[in-house]
Amino acid sequence: MYGETKFLTIARYRLADYLFVLAPRGLLRPSEIPCEWGLLECDQHALRAEQLNLDPSEALPLRIRKPAPQLTTNDRRRQRLLRNIAVAATRAAARGLCAADDETSASRTASGGLNSELG
Repeated sequence: MYGETKFLTIARYRLADYLFVLAPRGLLRPSEIPCEWGLLECDQHALRAEQLNLDPSEALPLRIRKPAPQLTTNDRRRQRLLRNIAVAATRAAARGLCAADDETSASRTASGGLNSELG
């Protein structure tokens, strides 16, 4: 929480309309939360796995301790961000495919190539 680096980055890029931190009740004070974020609290007992037998249609018993202001951004900025994420994911996938192709080629070369496999 201290230093607020990631919190400021997410708020600066307007990645959501509302930004909240979810914490067990009493863990954080509202003054510790960055100004563009809100604080949602849940009773510690409700967060324990053995106590969390909620129906999927039920919501967690949350309390808004500090409301989050609505962040606004224009659609062009959101579209640009989504495009950049898609481009980065495509590059990563392409690198993975190229690495797999290189490994296949190397194994074929080491075993005498495709002709020796067929012949």
